[in-house]
Amino acid sequence: MGNSRPDDLPPHARLIQMGRAHVVARTVYAAAKLGLADQLAAGPKSAAHLAGSMHVHAPSLHRLMRALASLGILTERPEQRFALTELGEALKTGAPGSARSSVIFSGSPSSQSGWENVVDSIETVPIIPRTPRCSVR
Repeated sequence: MGNSRPDDLPPHARLIQMGRAHVVARTVYAAAKLGLADQLAAGPKSAAHLAGSMHVHAPSLHRLMRALASLGILTERPEQRFALTELGEALKTGAPGSARSSVIFSGSPSSQSGWENVVDSIETVPIIPRTPRCSVR
């Protein structure tokens, strides 16, 4: 996921990064959908501490939190505890300028499904139904 600035990368690396952008989007979506920022609002916590109340698998949550730290959304503290960054604060429910609902909508299956067949829709010649012409007699 990396923190490289796009301008610092050669063109092929920038294109690969663009092609993998869905991984970043899905990671942020998972955090928003799970309400992780709300769980961390009171301060740093470990995945092991959060897993029970969130009804999730602790090791998987830890991996998600490490990925979010690599994106600058969380910061990792001693004892595998994670805290929100300024960026992460914007995922809290009700925070000023909260992005949580927008991220959840953008990552939802109904929002994503419109892009599933984008290549097919470009490759396929549309069939435009002919409308009958009115003939004047």
